[in-house]
Amino acid sequence: MKKITVGLIFLAVLISIGAVIYFKKDRASDSPVLNNSEPATTTSSSQEETTGKQPSPEPQETQMPSPSPSPTPDEGKHEINGNVLYSEKIDLDGNGEDEKIEIIKAPVSGSTKGEYEGILSVAYSDGTLQKAVFVRRAEGPVGVFKSVRFEDIDGDGSKEVFIIIPDSGASFNLNYLFVYNHNLKRGLAFPGPDFGINLSDFVSGFTFDYKGNGALIVRNSEYGFEGTIDLKDNINYSETSEESNKAYERSWVDPTPLDLGNDFMLSLYKDEKGRFVIKAPLPVFGLATLDMIGEIDLLFTIDNNFEPHLKGFVLYDFDADRKVKAGECILIQ
Repeated sequence: MKKITVGLIFLAVLISIGAVIYFKKDRASDSPVLNNSEPATTTSSSQEETTGKQPSPEPQETQMPSPSPSPTPDEGKHEINGNVLYSEKIDLDGNGEDEKIEIIKAPVSGSTKGEYEGILSVAYSDGTLQKAVFVRRAEGPVGVFKSVRFEDIDGDGSKEVFIIIPDSGASFNLNYLFVYNHNLKRGLAFPGPDFGINLSDFVSGFTFDYKGNGALIVRNSEYGFEGTIDLKDNINYSETSEESNKAYERSWVDPTPLDLGNDFMLSLYKDEKGRFVIKAPLPVFGLATLDMIGEIDLLFTIDNNFEPHLKGFVLYDFDADRKVKAGECILIQ
């Protein structure tokens, strides 16, 4: 009886050890798969394949996935496999020879998520080719690009490629931006670290103080900014309860560049000095996202070294069907 008992105990110990070894082996075989799994918005794999260099970090400040371009283009004489969505010949640097500009939608090789890349291709008369990936994401309802322009934005005598990239959020459409300088073989993406501003940090600096009679004071102490939004035309404004109106002190600026059409979208224009300015509008929400009470337009310029600078920002109050300037901060004259 003792021999049987000892044998059973020994057998149980062996089974337990085997189970532990199998469990550890099974977990070890799983971990590389987990570690190598990528979120749908990652761009690192694509960029390393096309450039051979480490990509810029993915922008983190927006609520929705933001495109992250190749830090430098891929060069050579090879063709790009994909669908050509846009093609135009234009003399970018004014030397009398046209470059062939194409925007191509190409599937991501080996992707199991149905991902694609938006690729900007610049082909030269000698047959050489530059290409830069300006967006990578899964197939969805939005397109690869919304619009493209060719302007000498930095004032160096050559035209940059200015691409607006659409996206969709939970309640609103969004816009992103990619600006490409073919001479420097460099692209700038917004939002992201390329423009030297973290949108989440920027918007967190705004405070709201209700002073009564519909006056909501908007401040940002870091920039010495103060403006006033008039709430009296707002549907949620109470003419009988100032205490209810104090709830607007919980208003916030959202770090997402929305596309509401007309004048509320990422855009490029010339200021009074003839310089190109990039406008990036951010919404100001009141009691909820359905209660948009204003907008803050970030204004950027790009110098002739292709470096972006925050020129300033402007606060607008929504008054019925028009916008009224409610304050501004000018950093660069």
